[in-house]
Amino acid sequence: MKVFLINAHTRTVEPVCLPDKDRLDTIYKLLDCRLIDVINVGENDLTVDDEGLLMEPNRQRFFMYFGTFDLSQADEETGRLIKIVSFRVAGNALFTGYDQNGNMAEPTISIEQFRRKIVFMGYSHGQRA
Repeated sequence: MKVFLINAHTRTVEPVCLPDKDRLDTIYKLLDCRLIDVINVGENDLTVDDEGLLMEPNRQRFFMYFGTFDLSQADEETGRLIKIVSFRVAGNALFTGYDQNGNMAEPTISIEQFRRKIVFMGYSHGQRA
């Protein structure tokens, strides 16, 4: 399965293949972490280092994610509503999709579309490097 690896240290977004076997171990190695958390970003997910903010400030890199959620299905009376969201992510992450059962799947957008949703930042306190 192809997913996108966001490497905050090298400031790159690249496609990677996740194996069916030992997938969790592969994710730990790709993200260089011990614990993960999954953040839903609409039709896709970001898998992040759950302890990313605990690293020494001068060793951790960040990126900002900018996305939108279509809220029209949540509240049909108000019509089509779009919520713009942004948040800072510490360290590396994986951008994935999910299937109807909630299992990890390939992203629903292209890597070019995803690259437009992130901005790489510097070390702690969000300064751009």
